[in-house]
Amino acid sequence: YNMQDVYSYAAELSRGLAGNNIIMVLMQIMGLSMEQALAYIEREFAIFPKIIEESKEEIKSYGPEADAAICSYVHGLEQWIYGNIMWSFDTVRYFGATNEEVKRTLMVTLKEIEKED
Repeated sequence: YNMQDVYSYAAELSRGLAGNNIIMVLMQIMGLSMEQALAYIEREFAIFPKIIEESKEEIKSYGPEADAAICSYVHGLEQWIYGNIMWSFDTVRYFGATNEEVKRTLMVTLKEIEKED
């Protein structure tokens, strides 16, 4: 699961694209409330670092030169993930004028879509 979906939810909602967001997908497919969907995403995201570390341990050795290249590539992937998170807080794309407040507090206010009867 991608934390960027949490960041982008309000922007997608305002554009009528909430159905493209994992929060809305979980709410609809699993019948979860927004709070339950966010808790589900949080649990899944929390195990992500462990998955990365375990996966790195399972990489086979192909010799010093190839191993160094693989290590460099994996490090680049890790930095890409971190960079994407930092960019999400630095840009006004997701949080508008409140991006500095969100970056400081790590708190995002989400508006739940009213369900159709």
